[in-house]
Amino acid sequence: MLLSFFIVFAIVSNKISAQHKSSRSYLRPDSSHLSGISWHEIVRRLILLNSGEFSDSTIVKVNSDSVIINYFDERNLVRSRMMDQHSRVISESRFSQSGEFELRISWCIDGCFKAEHILYKGRLFGLSYEWNCKKKEYEFGFYFDNKRIGVWTFMTSDGSIIKSNYGDVDLIKFLPEYH
Repeated sequence: MLLSFFIVFAIVSNKISAQHKSSRSYLRPDSSHLSGISWHEIVRRLILLNSGEFSDSTIVKVNSDSVIINYFDERNLVRSRMMDQHSRVISESRFSQSGEFELRISWCIDGCFKAEHILYKGRLFGLSYEWNCKKKEYEFGFYFDNKRIGVWTFMTSDGSIIKSNYGDVDLIKFLPEYH
């Protein structure tokens, strides 16, 4: 009985997977915001995969109000972590093997999520999530070369939602290629 269940599950999963792979609509640049979301998720996952958990060397820099720990693998920066004077993690960055792409995640002092960004050569690209720790407001939308594009959604502390359109959605098809 259990074996029959697994066989049926495997057949159904393969059919669904084959349908999904054949459509590949999530990778077409003409699908505007959808392609931007897919680009963001693909790049995010590749950075996380390539930055790994292991490093062969570490450099620690101590400032008056923070500590920065950089992790290297074969001389390439793979992760960077910043902590405040109370050892709370403020931000963490993970880097692609080429070092050109960075996934930066930051947290509020109380430990709540603050922001997530993808940077290419130090400039913001792709889907971005930002939380204002003091005002308790949330916003998300797309960046292209440090410029807000398309529709951004803002949720205020009273729960109201405001949408702003920055235009230039066609730029999404020119997002940098991951390498």
